[in-house]
Amino acid sequence: MKRPFSFIGAAEQDLPTHNLESLLERYLNDALTGLVEFSGGGEHLITLLIAGTPILSCRMQELRCERIANTGLATGLPTTRCRIRTSILPTEAVHIAKAMLEWGPPVEIFTAKTSALPELIHQWSSQSQSQVIHILWESAEGYLRFAGATSPSNTFYLTTGQLRTEQDGLTTILNHPETSCVVMRYTTVQQEHTQEQLISLQQAFGALVNMLVTRYANLVGRGLSNTLMLEFNAIAIKNTWQIRLTTAGVTNTQQFTNPLSAQQSYQLLLQELRNHMSLVVGARLVETLTREALIDLAPEAQQTLRQYPLAN
Repeated sequence: MKRPFSFIGAAEQDLPTHNLESLLERYLNDALTGLVEFSGGGEHLITLLIAGTPILSCRMQELRCERIANTGLATGLPTTRCRIRTSILPTEAVHIAKAMLEWGPPVEIFTAKTSALPELIHQWSSQSQSQVIHILWESAEGYLRFAGATSPSNTFYLTTGQLRTEQDGLTTILNHPETSCVVMRYTTVQQEHTQEQLISLQQAFGALVNMLVTRYANLVGRGLSNTLMLEFNAIAIKNTWQIRLTTAGVTNTQQFTNPLSAQQSYQLLLQELRNHMSLVVGARLVETLTREALIDLAPEAQQTLRQYPLAN
């Protein structure tokens, strides 16, 4: 059976274990985001990198996934050489990869008809626990991330040379031409809602900023809105947060440890954004734009921001 993210492509190499730390230093300098697997001496270690920084490392075994320290990986391999496989992940895959590593091996593996996927997705959407669904065909794979009883919060479809995300990804999954697939379901071991809260807060923050910046740009034009984006990104870079604002919207691969730390960071970014806007159009108009954006958010985002307010 193919391993997860097989269709992303990977670079493989054999190295002496004493060279692993220098390899990871190079990945840090390159700000690589992806999965790095180390195999040797009967051991299989895997680490998730975000912009070159190890976020989560595990010792993989058939029936369990054991968390290990993110440092000193070379000492965890009882051999002088190892096989290294590096997969560069797209932004959309980061939360799914992290959840799959945290939750361990799939709790359920079964074969299904592709035509049965709509009904299965309906069933998964009604379940309260968080879960990741990995769907594997011979020529492609799909991923669905459920943060409790709701529609998928992350969706993407992978095949050689092609990546489709969100609604486009879901449509492509449901219309994949192969008639049967293997389904692997990963679920939380305990009723732990930290990860789904982080995802919900991330999505609500992104939606609020996007709406606010769009309203501001409609008033002041592209030139001043570009200056605003540069200011936003300068603050994120200063705090080493992997959050950026472009004309396409907010890109956010920052991995916060808990919702409170995420809330505090988002509050700072939003406040600095609004301060800059106030210098141009005035504080009163910025307050009006903020209220309008909050009203226009989806109900799920409004609920999240009632729990974790970002705008004072």
